[in-house]
Amino acid sequence: MEFFRRLFETDFMPHGHCYFWKPAVLWTNVLGDAVIAIAYFTIPLLLIHFLKKRPDVKFRSVFYAFAAFILACGTTHVIDIISVWHPMYRLEGLVKIITAIISGGTVIALAYLLPRIVNIPTPEQWKDAKSAAEMSERRFMILIEQAPVGVAITDAEGNFSQVNEAMCNMFKRTEAEFYNLSFKDITHPDDMNMSLQAKDHLAKGIASHLQFEKRYLRKDGSYFWGLISVTHIPEERCNVVHIQDITERKQAEQRVKADNQMLNSQIRQRNSELRDINKDLENFIFAVTHDLRVPLHNLRGLSAVVEEEIGGLQDKHEAATAVQMIGENAERIDNLLTDLLAFSRTTKLALNKTQFDIEPIVRAAFNEQSSIYSDLTIKFKLGALPTAFGDPSAISQVCQNLIANALKFASRKPEVNLEISGEIKDGMAIYRFEDNGIGFDPQYSSKLFQPFQRLHLNDEYEGTGIGLATSYRIVQKHGGEMWAEGRPGEGAIFCFSLPTKERDIK
Repeated sequence: MEFFRRLFETDFMPHGHCYFWKPAVLWTNVLGDAVIAIAYFTIPLLLIHFLKKRPDVKFRSVFYAFAAFILACGTTHVIDIISVWHPMYRLEGLVKIITAIISGGTVIALAYLLPRIVNIPTPEQWKDAKSAAEMSERRFMILIEQAPVGVAITDAEGNFSQVNEAMCNMFKRTEAEFYNLSFKDITHPDDMNMSLQAKDHLAKGIASHLQFEKRYLRKDGSYFWGLISVTHIPEERCNVVHIQDITERKQAEQRVKADNQMLNSQIRQRNSELRDINKDLENFIFAVTHDLRVPLHNLRGLSAVVEEEIGGLQDKHEAATAVQMIGENAERIDNLLTDLLAFSRTTKLALNKTQFDIEPIVRAAFNEQSSIYSDLTIKFKLGALPTAFGDPSAISQVCQNLIANALKFASRKPEVNLEISGEIKDGMAIYRFEDNGIGFDPQYSSKLFQPFQRLHLNDEYEGTGIGLATSYRIVQKHGGEMWAEGRPGEGAIFCFSLPTKERDIK
């Protein structure tokens, strides 16, 4: 504290004694220190004035540190002048310590910022960067002007600041007119809420880019559909807008929609007509089968009476044969009507689907059909059969038909061989019915599952040609397939597939 108390005392020899008080030496040093001090005091003022005029200048702290350092150096020169006559060396030492501290801090700050200062572009680099920016801006302007779609720049509120020629042509407005408009002035009233919501999303940063369809108003009051793409640039507080006229596309979509509605209406009408036709056809088939059965039963009854009446005649063979033919044909017609009615009902067959074991169904069908051909020697082989998903009752009808066909067309063999097996392939249960019957020509296999199509005369093998067609439809309704393989005289193989699980049913 003694040092600071005697800070301004002059108990030392004045510095002028070092000059022997010679005026030439003394005043040369005094004037030199004075000029240096004035310059040192002026330079900080100029630096501070420069910083105030240029708020964009970076590294301002370095400027302030240099200003303080130079000001402290100027103060040391003032103290040197005072010490010539008034030796306040304690004050001079304090000033020099302060100057040292400021100069050290300035060095540290400069060393810390030097790598960044070194990277400041040179005037040539600034010139090149400015030229590149100007070229980029020119290219951008050319892209805007020559773009085939409407391009505009708006502020954050949607006021137009720049538009291209395509934009003016699209809205039938001049460029000057756009500068007095905002997006609200060209938006269809029905789409205003959607547009305001999009503006809020961009302004709040919820989205930086949006694309949607809306309707726009032209100067003449007409409107058109536009596909708008908006990109928000936060640094510039502006939006870049692209608008493409999609009126023709929207009109085409509306035409397609109207055509689809008309087509759907026509389909519904046609379906209704088809339902009515099917219903009428079903009623017709029912009426035919019902109305024909009555006279057929009467005919069969009368033939039995006639046969009984001619039983006592001596030459009764020809008459009995005729009566027998009447009865047989009546029975054939009755069987045909029965099969026809069953076939027509398959179109509306309601399936009660469940997971079931087909093996007992096959055994029951074989037992029933084999009893009809009790005079035949039948060798029956039943392999392992996978379970399936479907209607057991409907599949029972399929098995009855296939087994009946196999026994019928092998009935003239000394021994009938019937083998039934199964497997699972590609998620479907496949069942195989193989016999050693008369077989068929493969070129006619497409007729097997068509109604009323038969590959053999009725005199050879009785039948109506409906059983396989009915079975084929039943399997199709389950989501499966039916096919056949065979050679004349080498037997036939009939196969059908069923889903194994509920999810497999189409």
